Amino acid sequence: MAGSTGPVAVSASGTSGVLQAANGARVGLQVYNTDTASTLYLTYGATSTTALYTVAIPPGGYFEMPYSQETDGSIETIYQGVVSGIWGGSPTGKAMMTETYIS
Repeated sequence: MAGSTGPVAVSASGTSGVLQAANGARVGLQVYNTDTASTLYLTYGATSTTALYTVAIPPGGYFEMPYSQETDGSIETIYQGVVSGIWGGSPTGKAMMTETYIS
């Protein structure tokens, strides 16, 4: 059965921090950057920098972790480790996050 956490608001910071803990049951993750001026640099891993990251989410931008659904209806495994982030500039917003998982 599918479940979800969220949305969860994580305050913006110019220091790298964990946005979402590892979850072996994760099948989806959606992230919205509410900051109006600063880019969120999101990393699949424990530490993000503004130079080394997985995806840059611009101010007001949205990111959905990619996954694929098989023809039999099963969902192929996606990245299930820790997700970290850091904002560039002078951040004031939040990361609004919803994680979908199999329970």
